[in-house]
Amino acid sequence: MIYIVCFIHITYWFDGFGEPYRSYMLFEMPLIFFIAGAAQTYAKPKSLPKMIINRVWRVMFPFYFFMPFLAVLYVIMHLYFPHHTYTLSLWEVVKILFTEGNEALPYYGYTWFISVYLIVMCLFPLESQLDRHFSIKHQLLVNIVLFAIISFTNLPNKVKEIACYNIFFLLGYLYYHKLNARKTIICMVLPTFITCYGFMSGASIPMQDHKFSTDLWFLSFGVTALGWISLIVSNIHIPQNRLLRMWNERGYTIYLISKFQPLPAVFDNKRLDRAIKPSPAQAGGILIYGLRYLHFDEHGNLSHGAKGLCVAASSHRRMMLKLCLKKKSSGI
Repeated sequence: MIYIVCFIHITYWFDGFGEPYRSYMLFEMPLIFFIAGAAQTYAKPKSLPKMIINRVWRVMFPFYFFMPFLAVLYVIMHLYFPHHTYTLSLWEVVKILFTEGNEALPYYGYTWFISVYLIVMCLFPLESQLDRHFSIKHQLLVNIVLFAIISFTNLPNKVKEIACYNIFFLLGYLYYHKLNARKTIICMVLPTFITCYGFMSGASIPMQDHKFSTDLWFLSFGVTALGWISLIVSNIHIPQNRLLRMWNERGYTIYLISKFQPLPAVFDNKRLDRAIKPSPAQAGGILIYGLRYLHFDEHGNLSHGAKGLCVAASSHRRMMLKLCLKKKSSGI
């Protein structure tokens, strides 16, 4: 389901739609963590060390593979648009290596969730062991109360994000274990009421402001969206097919390479508004070539290697140059 995030990001980058429709779409991250929790129903239980090794290899290795290309983008920004970037400090570089975004790079901030995902996943073995004495259901209630308290504090937003998204994760796990349709509807009553009030009064719009920093408005919205989506999807059978398998296998790669969408347009008359403003052509090219040529398999291995990346980049560059020449010949 990581492709949902790519759609959301592109929509925001293109300034597509408006409020409150943008806010309605921000269920993607709660859904991803919900699915991750539900997947643990079928996963073989892992110890904490094994979980850490498994997730670091599958998530961080692909992330670090793309770091040199991110460095190239940073250099290009310095060469072409020095007034729209700045020299990174050592601490900022360290934060980028730990998946934090940075304003020195255009549209680069969406990797924030990777560290949250790793921590939430690595908490699960501990929660599973604690389940013998203190059930997951009770742990979820404690987590909700804890998040409600810290949401009113000045703690770093990363702490709030971990607490909030762990709630979505545990909801996914419990949904496939103990929650039937009746219990789901009962659990949704209060969050649905709060969410409807927030949208109707405008108190929770734009929802992006409540996603960063994470608060009770976003939690209520996430729980409401997950509840209704679960009830609807549970009655729909979607057969496995090639397209779904492709999205599942390569969605994370698409998510990572989407940071390079602004890069091809650097050659477009060297204008800042065209260079760092993604276009539908760039987005489509990145997604298509990313799907076609480059992805990491379920073990975190690069399936088509550097050759695939070179073919994708070369083909995409040719496509963008043709578009630029066409614009120039048309006087655009």
